[in-house]
Amino acid sequence: MAKRGKAFDVEKATDVDLEGGETFILPMCMAKPEIMLGEETTIVLLETIDGAQVGIPLGHTSIERLHVLLTEALRRLKSGNDVHLQ
Repeated sequence: MAKRGKAFDVEKATDVDLEGGETFILPMCMAKPEIMLGEETTIVLLETIDGAQVGIPLGHTSIERLHVLLTEALRRLKSGNDVHLQ
């Protein structure tokens, strides 16, 4: 069984000040995503390769759109076409 890291604490999480209009890449994350569901917001939890936790708050509509996007990405990967990941 995979080693479970410390629980994500929303109250102790710090905000990251990102400049608007720029492009960012998060540190490479391990394939151990989790979610926290609220009434209006979902937080997607990722863990970086150095053990830091990243919580990405998204509205429920955004989660639905992300689901559609990821479903399409998986469909393309399974199709056998020359799809190159970046």
